[in-house]
Amino acid sequence: MKNGRGMFWRVIAGIIVIFLFLAYPAVSLVLIVVFLILACLGSSQTSKNHANGGRVEERANRSTPTYQKTMLPDDYVVIDTETTGLDSATDRIIEIGAVRVRSRQVVDRFSVLVNPARALAPYIIALTGITDEMLASQYDISRVLPNFFRWLGNDPVVGHNIKFDISFLSAEAKRVGVHYYVATYFDTMQISRSLFPAERYHRLEDLIRRFGIADVEEHRALSDALQTYQCLEWMRVYASSKSAGLPAQQSDGQIYGVRQDLSRKRARKQYMESHDCFPCNVRPEGKLIARIEECEGVDVSRRGDHQELFASFGQDAWMWVVVTRSYVDKGKYVGCPTIEVWLDGESAGYLTPLQASRHYLHVPEKGVVTQAHIRQDKVSGRYWMRVELPPAHQQIDLYPYSRLSDEVDSVASTFPPYPPCQS
Repeated sequence: MKNGRGMFWRVIAGIIVIFLFLAYPAVSLVLIVVFLILACLGSSQTSKNHANGGRVEERANRSTPTYQKTMLPDDYVVIDTETTGLDSATDRIIEIGAVRVRSRQVVDRFSVLVNPARALAPYIIALTGITDEMLASQYDISRVLPNFFRWLGNDPVVGHNIKFDISFLSAEAKRVGVHYYVATYFDTMQISRSLFPAERYHRLEDLIRRFGIADVEEHRALSDALQTYQCLEWMRVYASSKSAGLPAQQSDGQIYGVRQDLSRKRARKQYMESHDCFPCNVRPEGKLIARIEECEGVDVSRRGDHQELFASFGQDAWMWVVVTRSYVDKGKYVGCPTIEVWLDGESAGYLTPLQASRHYLHVPEKGVVTQAHIRQDKVSGRYWMRVELPPAHQQIDLYPYSRLSDEVDSVASTFPPYPPCQS
């Protein structure tokens, strides 16, 4: 109907033009020339607008990552590696662990130790529990990789901070002349950032605690792969129940995540300004470690042992605490130096080995007073404590401090040093 009306008016316009040309030929010729010039100018401007619009649209498409509800695969393989260090160019793989998933259920497992042909650093032994003796009789990577790649097949690959594992597998494959390429992979760390942009930490140990899967990351390849699988399936169910969009998986393996645009200092400042940070308990006797404005929050470990204590204060409650030099009383770090936190005369946990090695020199022998506050995980509902300490100093080896007291268990004398400082 629309096209019919347009044709009708074109015919009428044509008849009028012919009539004018016959009646006034000179005037009609001038009008035709003017119309032609205006038509050319309009066509040029339209083309320019289309070109500019195309460039603007192209820039917008390049600068804005696309988000969509991406279905995670039901069939995939989760991988994890343990290594001699963090640099894939110079360090080596010492363990590979993986689980094969079919219809979202684990159907097969792969686990192997690898002889790196070098001695392990003491902190790697402490972190993983893997020793030189355990690796001495194992095959080197040239024997292990072909078997692992055949087992891996062409399934999509899942991992936590997966680029770390892929960089090591690619570097090792290049060194021994084995072809290796992963076309599609998913990173649970980036998926967590997309689903929980308000959360500050997205390490594997943070996820397993947040989702109630476990309290401790074991730092062994197979167990970490299993925990990564559990995290992925937990987030799949969560995203489905919340109708949350997951970031689109790119063909080159890149997956976009939502990151907080606030720096840590700015986020801390905003938190302090929006919360009542006045301690709710009586200040204990002792020297104050520093003004709170000069401190930073550090997570206290062993949160699972103190849920009732933390719940009695409630979320965002601030309190006075005492921090002292102490020793881990259980677990694989038993007998090793740490910093213990005391709340109203009751132990509220201690720092992890890494954090202890970065704050140990701030705490004198007799202890010191500082503040702490309680936080609550929005997903699991579990509480944890963050203690205020001065900014971290150069990471130190705590091994010598394990010999300063006669009360230390004998295991402390054999415990290897904590990790060296990493830039």
